[in-house]
Amino acid sequence: MARSIAFSENFFAFGGYSKTDSDVTFFDDDNFLITGGTDVERLDVGLGFNTPLGLSETMPTDFVGRAAYTDVDFGDFAFGGSSGDDSFDDLNEDSSDGWFADAGLRSQLTTWLEGGIGLRYTDIEDVDNVSVFGNALFELSPQFGINVEADVGDEVSTYMVGLRYTFDRY
Repeated sequence: MARSIAFSENFFAFGGYSKTDSDVTFFDDDNFLITGGTDVERLDVGLGFNTPLGLSETMPTDFVGRAAYTDVDFGDFAFGGSSGDDSFDDLNEDSSDGWFADAGLRSQLTTWLEGGIGLRYTDIEDVDNVSVFGNALFELSPQFGINVEADVGDEVSTYMVGLRYTFDRY
């Protein structure tokens, strides 16, 4: 689940939370990574910037850049902490938190289809990931749509299908 709110014409804050259950056990070079049945939870909180590029009247296109704190936990989620200490001081001790930054283009391709594509760099613990992300939003009405997303990287790839509800636009 992700949310964003504009606080000016070009700047916005966003956040997201996801929980996934690993159905299989993952290994890397015969080393155990995640056992099947393990919950993987992620929290993202950040700021973004967007601006119209003015490339086409018929297909408006925006540049969008974002940066965020991100926290990934396996099993029980503990914001910023891995030792059961939920205080903000534990943020420096948590090896499962980090950050990401991305830049991309978003365009209204038709009256009912919005698409986006970009590059993302994620740095969590000892793992950094460069990925290409993209989405297609099928707008069923001005407020309601079906969103399909992919984030394909050299270390981690994620895929998502979801519903989107848009409140008043800025």
